[in-house]
Amino acid sequence: MALFPDVGKAKALFGDAAGTYGSIINEIEPFLVRDGYKFEPVEEFEQRSANWTVGEINRIYWVEMLQRAHMASVAAIVRTCRWVDVAVREYDAANIFGWSSAARSIIEAAGDAGEVLAAVPRTLAENKMMIQGCLSGSSTVLQTSADLEDLLIHFSHARRIAKGEIAPDSHRAKSSATYVDFVTRMNVGDVRSLYSALCEIVHPASASVALFFTGVDNTLTLDFKSEGDFLKRNAKASRQVLAGCLMSSFNPALLTLRVLHSFDHFTKITPLKKVNFNAIPAWPPIEKLLK
Repeated sequence: MALFPDVGKAKALFGDAAGTYGSIINEIEPFLVRDGYKFEPVEEFEQRSANWTVGEINRIYWVEMLQRAHMASVAAIVRTCRWVDVAVREYDAANIFGWSSAARSIIEAAGDAGEVLAAVPRTLAENKMMIQGCLSGSSTVLQTSADLEDLLIHFSHARRIAKGEIAPDSHRAKSSATYVDFVTRMNVGDVRSLYSALCEIVHPASASVALFFTGVDNTLTLDFKSEGDFLKRNAKASRQVLAGCLMSSFNPALLTLRVLHSFDHFTKITPLKKVNFNAIPAWPPIEKLLK
């Protein structure tokens, strides 16, 4: 089964973006499962590193940073694909609740992936020589990146922190509004209005009741066709925003995986080498940095 669902059906909901990303993702899917990730427990790292050279510390630190970047990119791609699959299936089933839940989650996931990964490919490209030196173990000066580390740890570890629980700030989940705001800044349409409308459907609000009824001569009658019509109208109206969400989720993840080719630490995703990323404004300066 392809990771990205039926491209033809997905295009009806997400426009041409579904065709573009669907073909790329389904081609690279076999490469996404070829690498594993291993991280030193913090306590063990702190104990063992007392006997390590600066070069050894740098090597382990940057191996883990690259693993976090790779893992976050793969997770962002898979998570969004699974939500797209839900949206397509629920649309086929004419289930407004299922489709609305998926569409709302796609917006949130896009904001999360975009906010975390947007800076990653350029940061790695800008520091290519330094990172390569650290990976070789030849560096003699401690090299870390707290900002990048916090971003990537937030992506994999963020959760709702219980009252009184002690946890790093990078583990603290952000509000849905933060993710909606990120996608809004992409100027792909009225994201806030769409998100609000989806919440009105998913939550037990008036919209979640009214959509099942039609009115004639001041008489309301249960009408399941009304649900299907409501779904079609909303899906059509949301296409531009949801296409923008695919960009927010997939672009930085794909660019990060492409940049990681420079470090010879992961399986080369050969299909990415033939993808023309020039339509993504962030790519040309990154490509220049990698040369």
